[in-house]
Amino acid sequence: MASRHAGRSTDWTGGSMSRGSKVVLGLGAVAALMCSHLAWAHPGRTNSSGCHNVRATGGYHCHGGG
Repeated sequence: MASRHAGRSTDWTGGSMSRGSKVVLGLGAVAALMCSHLAWAHPGRTNSSGCHNVRATGGYHCHGGG
């Protein structure tokens, strides 16, 4: 009779993350949250130059790097 775990390693111990890994993961999460506002979209189609009017403020601005 074959074991239902045949072919699987059963000696993996898992272990916890090291303190350094937790610090790096935490700093990465904080950095991602702090920069997320840069990617928020706002309404308004752009013209052929990549610019558009902002109805809420009456302004006009362009997108893109060139």
